Amino acid sequence: MSRRSMYLTWLSIILITGLIYSVIVYQLSIELHKKTSDIKIASINSLRNEVNSSIMLHEQLSLYIFNEKINQPQVLKPMSAASNTLDRQQQSQLRYQLYDFLHDDYASISHYGFKQMHFHFKDGISFLRMQRPELFGDQLFEIRVIVKQANMEQKSVSGFEVGRVNSGYRFVYPLFYRNDHIGTVEMGVLPETILIMLNDTFPDEFHEFIVKKDIVDRVTHDSAKSNYMISLLNDAFYYDQNAYLANTRYWDKSESELIHELIYKIKKDPLLVENLQEMNDFAVEEEVDHVNYLISFATINNYQGDPTAYFISYSANQQLPAVRSAYSLNILLLTLLYLIFAVVSWYFIKSRLKLEMQANIDPLTLIFNRYKFLEMASMEIEKFRRYGRPLSIILFDLDLFKKVNDNHGHATGDYVLKTVAQIINQNKRSADLFARWGGEEFILLLPETSLQEALAVAERLRKALFDYNFDKCHQVTASFGVAELETSDENLDAIIEKVDQALYKAKNSGRNRVEKYQVDEPYLFDF
Repeated sequence: MSRRSMYLTWLSIILITGLIYSVIVYQLSIELHKKTSDIKIASINSLRNEVNSSIMLHEQLSLYIFNEKINQPQVLKPMSAASNTLDRQQQSQLRYQLYDFLHDDYASISHYGFKQMHFHFKDGISFLRMQRPELFGDQLFEIRVIVKQANMEQKSVSGFEVGRVNSGYRFVYPLFYRNDHIGTVEMGVLPETILIMLNDTFPDEFHEFIVKKDIVDRVTHDSAKSNYMISLLNDAFYYDQNAYLANTRYWDKSESELIHELIYKIKKDPLLVENLQEMNDFAVEEEVDHVNYLISFATINNYQGDPTAYFISYSANQQLPAVRSAYSLNILLLTLLYLIFAVVSWYFIKSRLKLEMQANIDPLTLIFNRYKFLEMASMEIEKFRRYGRPLSIILFDLDLFKKVNDNHGHATGDYVLKTVAQIINQNKRSADLFARWGGEEFILLLPETSLQEALAVAERLRKALFDYNFDKCHQVTASFGVAELETSDENLDAIIEKVDQALYKAKNSGRNRVEKYQVDEPYLFDF
């Protein structure tokens, strides 16, 4: 294999392994993206499950309260009477009768997070707010879809909703007295209740609640807007004041500073801004004091299914750095293996080239040696036999070379041999095979070349040597023998014998000559 072929082979191998390396890196990158995505999704789902568990617990508790305390004649009878009279004074008396009856029970359930107990007539008119009994008589159907739905369908309905005063989870139950639908009762828990429960249950996490500003501005009474404040995360969201203040029970100064630092770092993150605009579930990462934090956002849909608010959790996360460290280590090891393979394969190619050069290249003249010539010449003869194209050989010998060594030394003799090789290389054709035959003899194989063409080549080479100034020797000449492979029966030994006879004839005819081998006039050796 030639030097160029070996280098091309090595380059091909490196390119193929480089492609494999790139594919593996790409797959590892996809796997990293999937793992990080899975961790973030798991964090969001965990937060959502935490919130839903709290809501379900309160919903079950509200159903218990409804059955044990509200869905009783002592409540239903005055509610029915109030719904069937237009006398405002009588309604007022019934309202305070109901308020006095439920006051202690309402105070008790407030300790479980129920800050609302609201009775409505079936036409949507507010009758009694246990939390604010002085507010009544307002029409709710226009802004309270959940209340309207429960009264229209006469069945229990639950969900998140922004109200005129507060936002929260509402559990609305229809009221019947003697099989007549008389209205509904609503019990609700505020976001602060959910936050308190989350902070109690998961002390290693920090939680927040934000709600869309435009929904609050559209629904909430101006007098109640003081219940909200602009979120530090994004101007398009409000904090619920009570929910925000609830965290002060759980966060010390350093923890509050940590949350504010995380908020400051992530608030301009394009991922956060884009997802908040589109109200998607998402999670972002940030690092503070070499600790990785995962901030997860779980959307809260209102009763109609529209995304309205977020519960947010801040938690230290060791999984993501571990996954990335493993990825970096894999890439490092893969890169080292690739580089080691490239270096080792390069060393192998260089070693093989060196061995091949030692086996096939004449160390002095750096052209093919006799053994390599015989190997390659045999292949060319096979082509001749297959295709019948002409093939010739030139054998030449330096004239009186012994005198060069005797008169000028072996160093000069070596210089002459190397220079002769260079001259021939410069003047031969690229397709010609050139080798040192032995001592001061050189041989060329000329594919696709007839005898007459080979004679012309030999003459050109003879003249190139004759015209060259060899320093101390001044002039070095050579005698050339030329022969052509004529029949497919001939082998390499036969044509070499023929060209050797032609060379012998040239040297014995005065030297510095070119002689051809002729079948009709074979030269007779004269010993």
